[in-house]
Amino acid sequence: MMYNFTGKTALVTGAAMGIGKAVAERIAEEGANVVLLDLPDKTTGGISEKFRETIEEIEALNVKVLAIPADVSDAENVHDAFEKALQEFGTIDFVVNVAGIAESPQPLDEMDYTILDRVYRVNVRGTFNIDKEATIIFKKQRSGRLVNFSSINGITGYAGPYAYNASKFSVTGITQTLARELGPYGVNVNCVCPGFVWTPMWQANDEYLWSVEHPGEEYVPMTYYMKQCETTCLNKPTYPKDIANAVAFLLSDQSSNITGQHINVDCGLEFH
Repeated sequence: MMYNFTGKTALVTGAAMGIGKAVAERIAEEGANVVLLDLPDKTTGGISEKFRETIEEIEALNVKVLAIPADVSDAENVHDAFEKALQEFGTIDFVVNVAGIAESPQPLDEMDYTILDRVYRVNVRGTFNIDKEATIIFKKQRSGRLVNFSSINGITGYAGPYAYNASKFSVTGITQTLARELGPYGVNVNCVCPGFVWTPMWQANDEYLWSVEHPGEEYVPMTYYMKQCETTCLNKPTYPKDIANAVAFLLSDQSSNITGQHINVDCGLEFH
């Protein structure tokens, strides 16, 4: 263990796959018990198959795992999830708010407002819902660590994904505001801003672009993803585990004097 979170409890949203899964695993490797939140299965309303695989992998790390199907955009779902976590573990020490969605880039004059509403409901309202419940607990116990997830799109407005950019700028602002509110209670609040991360979402996009430009040819993995990575200083891919390592540091005692910050994990794409 690098940080040793034994005896701690962490709640992680968007935990079934990608960055959320990597974050939950990294925290569990440090000995913390974990509460995992992800969307309910569309058919059964319970735990999805992908979510169940993640649960089993983290249980193999010999920590206690509480998995809860929940929609972060639903305030009642979130409140109930926190209540279940408290009933199971008595307290929550860390909250990591990974869950989020994006939309396909398009010109603003062609944008459908339903897209804006959908993205804001998850990325902004979802962040508010999670942060509100965390705030209630952290103020009472006068301790805690909260990590939100913004993006490089939340510090620089790249062309195209208007709703996503606006929502992630909101998360950055929420983080700064809450850091000032919770500072007197001994609570650190920061957000992580990932760059180009090789996740199932990026892989699907990569495969799609390949099929358009190379129809009928065997797919060469990471072709278009690496073209994006070439625009960074380090010219290399970022994986979910790289993001998870930054989160683990922000949850640790070694970051005790860091709050209200957005931490870029982007191979040097952005300097702020």
